[in-house]
Amino acid sequence: MRFLSILERIENEIEGNSKGKISKGDWKLRSEMIKEITTENVIYTLIDENNYEIYVGEASNLAKRFKQKRHEIPDWTHYRVDQLPDDFDDKMRVKLERMMIRSLASLLQNSAGVESMGISDFILTNKRIDK
Repeated sequence: MRFLSILERIENEIEGNSKGKISKGDWKLRSEMIKEITTENVIYTLIDENNYEIYVGEASNLAKRFKQKRHEIPDWTHYRVDQLPDDFDDKMRVKLERMMIRSLASLLQNSAGVESMGISDFILTNKRIDK
């Protein structure tokens, strides 16, 4: 515990108290998404634990995004959200999302033909994967 506070203090000194920090989320059930009313500037991950599917997306406003159907993973069961700092603009958010998708594609089976290590039975359902 003490070690963690030292690391946080060093991080705060380097980056400032809150600027540049990404708030990392935990896994939540789909039913909890109604609580995400004001969550903005995020990278999110959806999991369908029954069909072994995973999807990564980005949103300027998570509540609006969740109102849209996710055709790539319609039966998702869980989600997690990483909230980006306010100074991350739309272009930065999309670039980070693309990097995360590509990283997962190198580990998980995918439909984009990206060579994968196949470390899990989960399949990355994102249709657009940078090569």
